[in-house]
Amino acid sequence: MSTTPTVEQYYEQIRLALNSFDDPDWLGSQSPLAAPYFLGDWIDPTDLSAAGRGEALRQALRQAADHIWGDSLPTSRDELEEAVAAERRDVGNKGQRYAFLLLELRYFRRYFRPLLPPKASQEADIRDYLGVGRGPYFNHLKTARQMLGDALLTLTRPMLRLERPFQLRHKLIGRSDLKQQIMENLATGQAVALSGPSGVGKTSLAASVAHSWGNTAVFWYTLRPTINDQIDSLLFALGTFCHQHGASNLWRQLIADGGQISNRSLALGHLQADLHDLPHTPLLCFDELDSLQRLPEEMTILQKEWIELLGGLHQHCPLLFVGQQRVLPADHAYQLTSLHLNETETLLLNAGKQPQKPELQALQKYTGGNPRLLQLCRSLMNGATVTELMDELPAQPILHVIFERLWQKLPTGQRQVAQQLAVFANPAPTDGWSSNEQAALNQLADQHIAFLDAAGGVALLPLYRDLIYGDRQRLPAELADNCHLQAAVWRAERAEFTAAAHHLIAAGEEETAVTLWFSERQREIRRGQGPQALQLFAQLSQRRLAAEAGEKLALIRAELYDLLGQPAAGLRELDGPAWQTSAERQIEASRLKGKLQFETGALDEALSTYEQSFLLVSRLLREQAHLSHLRGKVFLRERTLNEAWQAGLQAQFHAQRLLAGVLDEKGDFETAVTHYLAGKATAEQLNDPASLARIQYDLALVHARQGKHEAALEYAQAASHTYRQLGDRFSQEKLNNFLTAIYLNMKAFDKVVAIGEPALRFFERAKLDYWASMTAANIAEAQYELQNYDLAEQRARQVLALEEAHSYPYALYTMGLIMRARGKLADAAVWLGQSQKVAQQNQDTYLEAYTWRALGETHAANQQTEAAQHAYHQAISLFTEMGIEEEVAKTQALLAEIS
Repeated sequence: MSTTPTVEQYYEQIRLALNSFDDPDWLGSQSPLAAPYFLGDWIDPTDLSAAGRGEALRQALRQAADHIWGDSLPTSRDELEEAVAAERRDVGNKGQRYAFLLLELRYFRRYFRPLLPPKASQEADIRDYLGVGRGPYFNHLKTARQMLGDALLTLTRPMLRLERPFQLRHKLIGRSDLKQQIMENLATGQAVALSGPSGVGKTSLAASVAHSWGNTAVFWYTLRPTINDQIDSLLFALGTFCHQHGASNLWRQLIADGGQISNRSLALGHLQADLHDLPHTPLLCFDELDSLQRLPEEMTILQKEWIELLGGLHQHCPLLFVGQQRVLPADHAYQLTSLHLNETETLLLNAGKQPQKPELQALQKYTGGNPRLLQLCRSLMNGATVTELMDELPAQPILHVIFERLWQKLPTGQRQVAQQLAVFANPAPTDGWSSNEQAALNQLADQHIAFLDAAGGVALLPLYRDLIYGDRQRLPAELADNCHLQAAVWRAERAEFTAAAHHLIAAGEEETAVTLWFSERQREIRRGQGPQALQLFAQLSQRRLAAEAGEKLALIRAELYDLLGQPAAGLRELDGPAWQTSAERQIEASRLKGKLQFETGALDEALSTYEQSFLLVSRLLREQAHLSHLRGKVFLRERTLNEAWQAGLQAQFHAQRLLAGVLDEKGDFETAVTHYLAGKATAEQLNDPASLARIQYDLALVHARQGKHEAALEYAQAASHTYRQLGDRFSQEKLNNFLTAIYLNMKAFDKVVAIGEPALRFFERAKLDYWASMTAANIAEAQYELQNYDLAEQRARQVLALEEAHSYPYALYTMGLIMRARGKLADAAVWLGQSQKVAQQNQDTYLEAYTWRALGETHAANQQTEAAQHAYHQAISLFTEMGIEEEVAKTQALLAEIS
């Protein structure tokens, strides 16, 4: 058994699978990557044979290789070789297409005939064909396998393995009528709370309801404190569930945001939309909710958040809440009671026991009809009678004492499997055990000590896990460490690195856990594992780690605190280490420190941190230049300068966009466009869709502010197309807000309302006040132009109530126009005057110009010629400054009318 779990263990499984790629039977029977636990829905449920599972893994590996290639696959060997040769001329042997070629040559052979050279089995022929030496060839092949492993994780997403209700191995006894009633309640979209004492069968009944649901859209979540009780973990699981069943708003936003819940209100808005968009009515089941039970004055913030979130789902789909006590409001609440005497008799008869009436009554009285106690007693009976069993039982029905009697009677193999299972907080992969151990697993499941799910997972019932894991007689400390290390190996082999880190920390291998997770942290964050990882690593002390591991731990925690919106906590983490073991980590820490200082408002400190980082980077660049001179030939051959060029382009893009943004805000639109176009060209060079979408959005905005509406629409449509490809719903809605502004300027007022109202509902549902106020402001102005003054005033007052600085003066402006239209000229002048002052304070030259002109029109209508002339002159000056000639001419015409 390995005691040092590493990332390499997963890639070793990739290597072994590729070496046996042409043997589906071996893959299905030997590779953990072919198990349902890892492949999940990739496996055909109608063919669960070893060969069927092996073939599913073969298909997944081929698709992962196609993912490495990127765009349309080559149609022939000649096309493949030509594309790879072009890539090697640009980036040497570091490109994705070269990796694809290596995998094809060595394993897949879709473009190369088996018997023609270079043959897969003749590595010397492959090296000659590629023109590389033996050492570089094996390094390149290893890199290609790692790229394939990464692509396979992207496709299968095993870390997003959702919990399933456990499989019932026996017929449910005595609950048929109640189950039918619960099913009828849920079918009408209601919430049901199922409660009762421990062991009474709540989870079994809930699992039976879940298995009987009319479709496969069943979500099951067992609340485990410190393991999965973070709100963001639940949202990530729900986003995955909805995505798997056909609604992907939340999922796409999670992917676009790199696995972060950057705005919980927005995430909830997406989730609610997804639940309504699913093609089939979902059922959401939540088990073990007892940790939410507290007196109101003792309730933690986390508990309140859970109760608010679960309560908020009530209007969107049927819900089933399970716990010993009723915690949440529900339409129907059922208290589960113990089994009646005749039901107890049925339970024993199903197990092949035929007790006499007095024996049955004695057992019923002793257990109180509690199904869990009855199951324990049934297992203890073995070949004995009920009377003989009763003589062995303690005087009082104390569950842990009865379990101890059973524990002593369990065969050694079952005890060993139960000990290993006890260290798993979440279901373990069933394929990790040998065939003999598999038999023991099934025997434990038959005795209701363990349960199997439908996705290749197995776990102990929580009560039995606590009885085993918390007792050093049943699970000695040394054995617990070994079990945790074995669990860590299984998790690492299946790329479950956060779970592997949990087991390593539990086994006392803190440095190994830090090193393992640090190398995979970005991928784990994208999979939504950040909140859980922070709970793991927050308990570690840097003082107990070597300097290098301490620095990695500090960076891990600082990044995770930043991810969760706690920049001050992140800064505290970065202030601890000396940052002397790695210049790369020192730069990384400085960059993050500057970001966190900026977010906390410490702008001077952020500038100082960045300046220190620049000094360090400059020194390293000088060293790099010197090495480049000494090793020029190697650089030219390997073409590693391409990576530096890409980094330079990234820096250039951000600088161009920043400069353009400053000029845009100042009203120097023409110069801003020049910088934006330069940034667009850089984004296209980088082949970065997200950056390209941002710059297209910027260009649309600046053209709209110049009154160039056709150009603005062209860039907006390009940005919208890119955001759709990225799955970024939030940015799409922001773009809809912007389109309302364009159509407002184009006087297409009906389109403003048609696009704006759905966008406004989205922002309101997500509680995004800034964007809601911006959209409502545009709708208000459009309704004014459509002469719907009451609707216009309603939206304008909504903006004023939100008190968002940017949109506030726009609502004041619209209120002024409404008052003028109603003939209330004095009131109109007051509203417009306030709008002009706030716009000036905000340095919003664009709005200020229009407000001055509206003031001029109001004064003119009120026969205040001098005030009107002054206002028109102010507007002309500002329109001229911005270069909007059309508006200059229009204002000059108004001035001429009163001169």
